[in-house]
Amino acid sequence: MRLPLCLDRFWTVLLTLLACAGCNSDVPGSGSIRVSGRLIDAETGQSVSRETFYVHAYVDGTGERVSLDPARGDDFGFRMSQPEIRRLVADKADQYERFEGTFTASGEVLDVDVRLKPTHWVRAHGTVLWRDDKGRLRPLRDGDELVRAARPHIGGRLLHPDADGNYEQLLPRELHELLAINTSYGPVPSEVDLRGVTEEDYPLDVVLEE
Repeated sequence: MRLPLCLDRFWTVLLTLLACAGCNSDVPGSGSIRVSGRLIDAETGQSVSRETFYVHAYVDGTGERVSLDPARGDDFGFRMSQPEIRRLVADKADQYERFEGTFTASGEVLDVDVRLKPTHWVRAHGTVLWRDDKGRLRPLRDGDELVRAARPHIGGRLLHPDADGNYEQLLPRELHELLAINTSYGPVPSEVDLRGVTEEDYPLDVVLEE
């Protein structure tokens, strides 16, 4: 006896869903081991958004690798083919230290949260300006091609001033050299010492001068 059309469609959809229940297309990677977890602040126990984090997984010796770009939410998931998996989590915003650890799955699921240590770096912030031939201070965008091409660095970290020259950058509590490349202008000051700074914020204007 043939099933009514609505029931026939129902069973077709149900069988399709059951057949795909074991598919690996829900997460990146391949293999039978499902790896998952969340990013957790090691000091507060609160979840941490992945918006500035890259999550990498490796199987050393085989070349297998899975990489996840920054995304919303605090959780992550991927599949690997071998039980011994090295994970590396890096924060491009430098709010947390880089995490690296190796974990071994005892079955087809490895669910381990990543506990991240805050860097407690100083937030340097201010304005990057240049001094023209009349002694006036102006934002980089108001300069000629040589000025606009300037790429100011603090401690090897490239600053990204906005259209008005404003920037902010997390920095370790160390002595940092200031540089400006792609230009004949030099930064003033030429260095900044954050070794004795106890505050979280550090105002720092940078002026490019010939």
